[in-house]
Amino acid sequence: MRLLLVNQHYCFLEACSKRMDFNSLVNQGVITQATRDWLEPQWQKEQADTKELEETIGGGIFECQDDNDDDDTSGSNHLIPSSITIRGVRFPYCQDDRSVGHGNRVWHSSIATCFYLKDMVESTTLASSSPSSLHVLELGAGTALPSLFLAQILAENHISSSWKPFLHVTDSKNFRNIQQIIGSIGHQTTTVRDRIHFRVSPHNWGEGIGVGEDNLSFFDMECLEKEPNRYDVIIVSDCIYNPNYHASLLESISRMLKFPDGSGTSGGRAIVSFSLHGNTTNDTVWDFLDMTNAKKSPDQKWSLHASPVTNLSKDDASEEDVSM
Repeated sequence: MRLLLVNQHYCFLEACSKRMDFNSLVNQGVITQATRDWLEPQWQKEQADTKELEETIGGGIFECQDDNDDDDTSGSNHLIPSSITIRGVRFPYCQDDRSVGHGNRVWHSSIATCFYLKDMVESTTLASSSPSSLHVLELGAGTALPSLFLAQILAENHISSSWKPFLHVTDSKNFRNIQQIIGSIGHQTTTVRDRIHFRVSPHNWGEGIGVGEDNLSFFDMECLEKEPNRYDVIIVSDCIYNPNYHASLLESISRMLKFPDGSGTSGGRAIVSFSLHGNTTNDTVWDFLDMTNAKKSPDQKWSLHASPVTNLSKDDASEEDVSM
């Protein structure tokens, strides 16, 4: 049998079913009404398409692998629960085998990002950056391992009842990619979900972040309803392998990263991790850093630090398939 979410972690998506609880997602602040308006019609269309295909070819291939399961199971077994252990921290996540843009794979750079985040938390530089309201944004999240990892260690060890971190996880405007993230959040333990404010949003880099646009922008609708709506930490893991997207990605980072305001408030930190995959020249990938320097304006002061991670081993991360 293959389960969408195991019962003890049930939240938003029912095990091996065609139902998504949009009301709960909105009420708990996991998605905004704007995201629901975008997501729900795509969910309904996919279910209708799946039903049509099943009726055309006679059903069977879309069903779960348990012949004794009487639940309605069409089209649901593409979202597969797994778990991973990174530096002793074990947490669940989901993979959708039909997501786009290589977003359903676990990449080395996401594991390296987890290393960096753990060091930040243990050194208190992350938790103390904004003790009353830590805002974290992940762009191009894919499986969102860094955000899920960070949520786990903050929930277990580094937060009190007086503050609740806000973790905003985004990926491209593709139904499968967003469903994958929502499934992963629903799969987290009750403790993590109670202590972390998750939000999931579709966001294509560079879109809807300008000032003075006619329509409400991504920045207005999806970011936490609190001024100045900028983030203490922005996570970008293995997203600069294609130089065609460097400019738009940097536009999103620079628009949403918190900068010092002159009153003693510290600025935010963008964590950009990447591997050299060979799809383009190494220099072209590194050009992102040159573009970052060129992007600076007089009121945006940042410094760049490169920290190579070359010693990943089997002991650093191990993946487990929890499907049954």
